[in-house]
Amino acid sequence: MASHAALASSRIPTSTGLPFQELLLIPNTMFIQGSAPVKGETVAKLKVAINGFGRIGRNFLRCWHGRKDSPLDVVVVNDSGGVKNASHLLKYDSMLGTFKADVKLVDNETISVDGKHIKVVSSRDPLKLPWAELGIDIVIERLLDASHRDLRRARAATLNIVLTITGATKALSLVLPQLKGKLNGIALRVPTPNVWVVDLVVNVAKKGITAEDVNAAFRKAADGPLKGILAVCDEPLVSVDFQCSEVSSTIDSSLTMVMGDDMVKVVAWYDNEWGYSQRVVDLAHLVANKWPGVAAPGSGDPLDEFCDKNPSDEECKVYE
Repeated sequence: MASHAALASSRIPTSTGLPFQELLLIPNTMFIQGSAPVKGETVAKLKVAINGFGRIGRNFLRCWHGRKDSPLDVVVVNDSGGVKNASHLLKYDSMLGTFKADVKLVDNETISVDGKHIKVVSSRDPLKLPWAELGIDIVIERLLDASHRDLRRARAATLNIVLTITGATKALSLVLPQLKGKLNGIALRVPTPNVWVVDLVVNVAKKGITAEDVNAAFRKAADGPLKGILAVCDEPLVSVDFQCSEVSSTIDSSLTMVMGDDMVKVVAWYDNEWGYSQRVVDLAHLVANKWPGVAAPGSGDPLDEFCDKNPSDEECKVYE
């Protein structure tokens, strides 16, 4: 599936002094386009469009709606199903349940969420989307699956365990280039609608560690620099128990193993829709935080905020 978050052509700062990588943050997740704001101009909130109002698009809107003091303003969605379909599926979701917000159909091109009006357009032609007209700054984009030539994935998903490739290992090597060539994996598609589990086995340099040492390291990170991103669970739970988990990964501490003196096995759960959508909101907030004139609470980066308060922590050391 294609996943993007784009910055649109209205008020993008073209000369911020930031590295290009910091501005775009994660390739194929967020796009920014536009002209620099006038010096001294105050931009209260960044205008956001959601291009593709399927699973991730609707998850994103729910996640954004649940954030207090968000520097984002969702003003338009592009849904090929039309305004009635967008309104109904936002309100009623088989995975997430009924949205507690008051969702109403205002007219033939507008819905409201707790009184906040959101325009709905339906166009498959990106050149006809009204991003410039509406002054859009950020576009969150999640398009549908295209056809696939993998014969395994052509089989009945509800009747089989389907082995396939995963883009996670490739994406991880882009974010952490020191792991390039050191990590590989496959995905097992099983007949459950949501929540994934990762079974990770690694060789470590440090000898003589125990499962307790590994779990302790994860707990320290979950309580410190990765608070709100990582969690550790000590209970014997199953996949449905992690549905709508806001963290990106929950370590199942009872399944942590150490084999020999240098091989570690870790099992972690995550909601591949809700947790992912929370991080896309975080990413958009991080961009907003670096945008001149936008009043965004915090730095938008949990590690930066942790290190501001704990500069001597091991996680905050900078190695040349």
